[in-house]
Amino acid sequence: GAPSDIPDAVEAQRSIYGVYEKIVAVQKSGVRDTQKLAAAAQGAIERSLRAVEPRLDRLTQSRESIEQRIDAAVRPKAPDAMGVEIRAHMQRENEPFRFVVDLIRADDRRSVAAVLTAPAYLSGLSDEQHAELLGIARETFCPDDCESLASHDRAIERVNRSAAQLSTSLAPRIREWRGDDARKLKELEAHA
Repeated sequence: GAPSDIPDAVEAQRSIYGVYEKIVAVQKSGVRDTQKLAAAAQGAIERSLRAVEPRLDRLTQSRESIEQRIDAAVRPKAPDAMGVEIRAHMQRENEPFRFVVDLIRADDRRSVAAVLTAPAYLSGLSDEQHAELLGIARETFCPDDCESLASHDRAIERVNRSAAQLSTSLAPRIREWRGDDARKLKELEAHA
């Protein structure tokens, strides 16, 4: 699904944008005590970001779970007694890369796993070829999980970017709302 379909991502975004809109609305309402506005805005931002953390943690855990599921399907942990022989056969192939691609297309998961669970050179492949075959196998054997993984990556990136923008976009306003008195007090505290 799309990042907008992942409930934790939706709620995190809603929380971030909600606090931003609320702060801007309060500021536009004509609050006279900008010192209190600055303190309240800072507190609201911090609370919002703390509320986003568990959602981001759940998104990350869900992503890791999907990654583990894909890895288990493509590179099972249980050793295959025939793995050595399968890899030896690959080394004798003129084009081991193309041969493994054909095995992936044929859904020969056992042979593919034997290649992908061992170092590349044992199958006559370069590290780059091995990595490319891993990507092809993942997409072929687990297309739905790969799409879900990509959606989670986009959602996590979007939430992180929104959280950073919340802080950076309001920081100049908060400094402005704190005004000269706050700057003078900070200077005094720095000399003490």
